[in-house]
Amino acid sequence: SHIETPLVKAATYIYSTSTPTLYDNRLYVGCSVIIDNANIKGAVAVIDTDTFTPLYAAIGHDYAEIKSSPLLRAASADSDIRGYIYVTENAKPGRLLTFCDYKNNTENVELKTLYTPEDSYSQYTFDSVAADTDGSLYYSNDSGALFKVSNKDFKGLNGIDKLSFKKLSSNKLKISYSSNDKDVYARLNSKKYKKLVTTNATTYTITYKNLTGKNKKFKKKNTVSVKLKTRCKSDSGYIYSPYSRVYKYKFK
Repeated sequence: SHIETPLVKAATYIYSTSTPTLYDNRLYVGCSVIIDNANIKGAVAVIDTDTFTPLYAAIGHDYAEIKSSPLLRAASADSDIRGYIYVTENAKPGRLLTFCDYKNNTENVELKTLYTPEDSYSQYTFDSVAADTDGSLYYSNDSGALFKVSNKDFKGLNGIDKLSFKKLSSNKLKISYSSNDKDVYARLNSKKYKKLVTTNATTYTITYKNLTGKNKKFKKKNTVSVKLKTRCKSDSGYIYSPYSRVYKYKFK
């Protein structure tokens, strides 16, 4: 059978010479698009292969088509993120771009710049990104240079090694962790996780009201689950890690 589907919703122009990447019933396709009569922009279209419908697109820079085949790194199973996608853009300076594919997202997102070549190596590129077992990323552009973007350049993105709990009262639970600039996600029992943001700190006090909105106390056998997400500053914002693991505390 033959099925035709648009790559990006509401686009008036779509062009692609990218080889798609398929993962977990989704296609990721590099392209260029026009949306809302704006300039042509590079983009990565995300398509549901069960229904062959476009879900959303990650939108990049003006006149910078994504010709590379997207590289996907799967997130941890307990994360709200399905995976991390890496592409290059075919325009000077030949940036390395990335975005997070959240499981339930249907709204367009922004392609973030992970690496920008120096002026002397500024050039176009069709190149797809490769990764090694350490998580370092590799690609080249028409300057003839091969770039290595090491995960050591973004320390902390692999998550937190240590977290401890301390019960302060019947409705307060203090957590301590090893480094600052984190987003804390917590939930009571099997409820949905709530995002509790903390920056420039290595502790956070979780209250019953934080998690439920009610001024009550934790009961015996109530379980608080905590996930921490690290973020690192890049040249165009922040890059976020997947969750490292889930930590649990049961009230006695």
